[in-house]
Amino acid sequence: MGLFSWLRGNARVRNSVSTKQEETVSIEPFTFSEAEMSGPFTSGNLAMYLIHGTDTSTTSFLTLEEALEKKKVVIEETGQVNSLRIKNAGDEVVFIQSGDIVKGGKQDRTLQYDMILSSKSDFESLNSFCVEKSRWHKRGQEADDHFSRSSFYLSSAKLRMAAKNGSQNAVWNEVGNLQSRTARRAGVHISEIQDQTSTASLQLTLENEKLQKYTDKYVTDLKQVMAEKPYVIGCAFAINGQMNSVDIYASTSLFRKMSAKLLQAAAVEAFSEQAETETFVPPTLNQMMSTMKDLCNQKATVVMVSGNAKIVKQVLPKSVLYETQDLTNEGRWLHRNYTAKEPASSAFYENI
Repeated sequence: MGLFSWLRGNARVRNSVSTKQEETVSIEPFTFSEAEMSGPFTSGNLAMYLIHGTDTSTTSFLTLEEALEKKKVVIEETGQVNSLRIKNAGDEVVFIQSGDIVKGGKQDRTLQYDMILSSKSDFESLNSFCVEKSRWHKRGQEADDHFSRSSFYLSSAKLRMAAKNGSQNAVWNEVGNLQSRTARRAGVHISEIQDQTSTASLQLTLENEKLQKYTDKYVTDLKQVMAEKPYVIGCAFAINGQMNSVDIYASTSLFRKMSAKLLQAAAVEAFSEQAETETFVPPTLNQMMSTMKDLCNQKATVVMVSGNAKIVKQVLPKSVLYETQDLTNEGRWLHRNYTAKEPASSAFYENI
């Protein structure tokens, strides 16, 4: 069975549901051959794999980054840390990815789930988590009632899972851990990769010129490969010889728009996790593919309906799958994210 032969099964999921209603749906198994995947392409302890396929969505999406830059989307504070509101005033559909960071407001936030926002939409609720502990006031010349940019993505698989798990304390802890590991790896005091106007801000750390200098080689080495390969709809990353995460999209254009954020995040995590004295053998294509073998005999749980996106979760033997289904396209999948499991109790993954 080819890469997209299982897509037809998702067309039967059409109706939106309340986020409080327990619902399960079937996901067709994800099966494909080595011919539909290339790599590994490596830089230091980071290995990248590309997934090739044909488009199954014809929607032309703006990313959240593009929509904010073009002032087509407004994201406003509501007075609550874990809830923002968003409106799309433009004529194009906007795709928001779980883990996108928005800058400004009373605190920088990350967004919990993927969202598909229709054109000319009214305000809708947006689940969020603070990635800037303690601040709850205006920062410099930035507005404190809305958000101006979304140029970064959560730069750690543990951090992304903490956000999806809905734990604010875990998000704060992982932001601090990432800052500490990065400083230690760079051999500098943590203050050198923090911005002193707001030391807890992950956004400002990711903007840090020293950190970007440390991660530039990863990005330079792998960015060109992404651009040169044809029919790319997704990518996978392995760090220190272990599978980290996989993101696959229903169109090459959406992947191209999201790829820079994905690569930058992987570069930061790889740098923070690198050990000078160790060498790592990247996983083979077969090993990477084994992490994406879905369970055809297990139901997936609907965890959220966000705009026109239905978010579905399935716990797999080697990873956790989040699938975003497009309710404007017969419930077909738009984005699939796999995150590798780490040694932990099964209960932890069941509750993500």
